[in-house]
Amino acid sequence: MRLPVPAAQENDCQERGEPSMSGDAFPRAVDLSDLPDLHSTLAREERRSAMWHYYDRRVVYREPGPKNVLSYFRGLGASADLDEIEEELDAVCRLLRSLPAMMYLDVGCGPTGEFTSQLPGTGCAIDQSEAALRQLGRRRPRLPLLRGDSMRIPVVGNSIGRVFVSHLYGLLLPDESAELLTEVRRVANEMVILDSGRPPGTEREGWQTRSLPDGTSYPIFRRHLDAETLADEIGGHPLFSGKYFVMASAPC
Repeated sequence: MRLPVPAAQENDCQERGEPSMSGDAFPRAVDLSDLPDLHSTLAREERRSAMWHYYDRRVVYREPGPKNVLSYFRGLGASADLDEIEEELDAVCRLLRSLPAMMYLDVGCGPTGEFTSQLPGTGCAIDQSEAALRQLGRRRPRLPLLRGDSMRIPVVGNSIGRVFVSHLYGLLLPDESAELLTEVRRVANEMVILDSGRPPGTEREGWQTRSLPDGTSYPIFRRHLDAETLADEIGGHPLFSGKYFVMASAPC
């Protein structure tokens, strides 16, 4: 499959592989008062760079699939059940497989390909993390991979049937999420966004301190959404409304 990417970007699309390690530090929810005003003390690009650095380094420590979700919510002090998480995950995957087949772009694909592998049709997976793409390349050696910025998707306009965005939208500040939606609408006919739900004991949004086993810490902004709010924000309709996962779609 030839990807609709600008010529200057074609050499970035390649196969990658990397071994993984289990174990991930729990996130710690903090009050905004615990941190300085990151809007004023960190430039926008610096904050995003720090977030990218965290997720790139986190790849080798990340627990697989449902256990990662369980660790995350329990680390926040929320009520979470592994069986329920697995049931919701299975339901999300069935819904993705039921979508009409078309050319897709998985933006912020991550290292596992758990959702990428469910998307009907042919396409490409994009992530800013070199480590995530290496690991995904090992799992999905025939899937074209592209390293890129979700705010500057290196794809020709109006060339993609569906853009799928997983667990990225809820990490963005309001101006950033608006920028992401603008960029998705530039390249695609349809968007499907999957993100984090809000089980009991979880705050709607706030800054978290994410720590890695080497002791380094990163401030990460996180929203926990319901399907109706997500659908309203992207101008579409809910596809899945769960405790741990929410999904919505919208025309572009």
